Formats: sequence, structure tokens, C-alpha cells
Amino acid sequence: MHHYSPTLNSNENCSNSFRKECSKLCHHLSPKKIPVIDRSKTSILKMQIENKKVSLDECKKHFLKLKEENAMLKCIILQLEDNMFVNGSSTLQEFEKISSVLSLNSKKYPFLLFNEQHQFELLNKKLDAVLDKFNSNIKKLQDKIDEERLVCKSLKQFKHVEFDENKQKIENLNNQIQVIQNGNQKEYKSFQDSHEKSYSFIMSRRKLNIDRVRTGFCQLVSSSMSPDMMRMARENVLIKKEIVIHKNETDLLLSDIAMLEQQIHDLH
Repeated sequence: MHHYSPTLNSNENCSNSFRKECSKLCHHLSPKKIPVIDRSKTSILKMQIENKKVSLDECKKHFLKLKEENAMLKCIILQLEDNMFVNGSSTLQEFEKISSVLSLNSKKYPFLLFNEQHQFELLNKKLDAVLDKFNSNIKKLQDKIDEERLVCKSLKQFKHVEFDENKQKIENLNNQIQVIQNGNQKEYKSFQDSHEKSYSFIMSRRKLNIDRVRTGFCQLVSSSMSPDMMRMARENVLIKKEIVIHKNETDLLLSDIAMLEQQIHDLH
């Protein structure tokens, strides 16, 4: 501890307050005697200091290690700063070069840029018109599809009604046949013939009506369809036929495979 301690031989004038404070610190010019420190306490303190030397050495090693790492990090940071400066300088040069080229082109070709922008706007307008027309055609096509669905629904209902009527007629005829069978076999035979004729007539009439309705519906749809839609419809019909043929061939191949597997299983 460094402090001011005036001696008895000094010529300096010290105040009583300073002497009092100095007496508190180091007992200079104090009437009190300096207390004697116990040797046992000092030995204990020395032992504690010796024990703490290892930890101080470790702290020193750790400090030196951190110092080395700090120096390494400083080198890395300086290198990164140099690289960033170089990259920034090159990027700035490229930016200035591109800016100068763009400025030169904008001054050199103002009419060309304006013309390109005008052409681009016209193209956007044409595209918007085409998209509007396309959306309108899609809406019309959707409306036609909805109408066709309603027509198909009505045809389906009509088909069910006609089928129910014919079914009731057939049931009545079967009941009459049963009555005739219980009566006379000969009359039953003649009635059976008439029943077959009536049934064939009804079925042919039903098929004819369905064909007429289907033909009329197809004509109605084809008359309202464009040539492209007609071509697409014909292609769809051909594709459906090819799908049916392919399905039949696939079923036949699957049956052959199953038969071969069964034969192999029987051989084992």
C-alpha cells in the first residue's frame, strides 16, 4: 500500500486530522503499539496461499490460451476484413461498370426502349383479350355441359319409367302365362308364342325409342358443337373403343396367367 507517511524529521506541517488518519492506517506517530501477528495464523495463511498457487497457474495457462485464441481470431477477422474489402471493391467496380453501360444505353437508345415498352403493352392487351375470349368459351362450354347433364338426367328418368312400365307388362304377361299353363297346354303354347312376339316387339320398340332419343340427342349436341369439338368427340369414341378392346385383351391375358399359375401349382 502506498500512502503518505510524514516522519518526525520532516519540515512539512501536517494537520492534526491528517495525523489522525495516518495513525489509523499505519499507526505512524500513534501512541498505540502495533499488534503482533500470531505465527500460527501466518503459517495457516502461507499454507492457503501455497494451495491456491495451482489454481493461479491454471488461470494463467487458461489466460494464455485465451490470448492465443484471441490473436488467432484477430488474424481471421483481419483476413475476412481484407477479403470483404477486396470483394466490395470488385463488386463496386462491377456495379459502376454496369451503371455506366445502362446509362449509356438509356441515352443511346431511348426510342428503342420506348418502342419495346409499347410493343410489350400491346402484347399484354392482346393476351388479355385472348384470355377473356378463352374464359368466355370455357363458360359457354360449361353451360353446354350442364345442359347435357340435365338432358342425360331426364333421359335416365325416362328410361327408368319405360323400363318399369315394360316390367309391369311382362309381369302381367307372366301371370297370364301361369294361368294358361294351369289350364290348357295348347292354349299356353299359342299364348307363349304371342307372348314372345309381344315381348320381342316391346323390346324392339324400346330399343328403337332409345336409339331415336340417343340419335336426336347426338344430333342436337353435334349441331351445337364446333368442328374441333366434333373431332374431339370422335377421338373420344375411338379411344373408348380401344380401351374396351385393351381391357378385354387384359382380362384374357389375366385369365391365361391364372390358368398357367394353376397348372404350375398342380405340377408341384
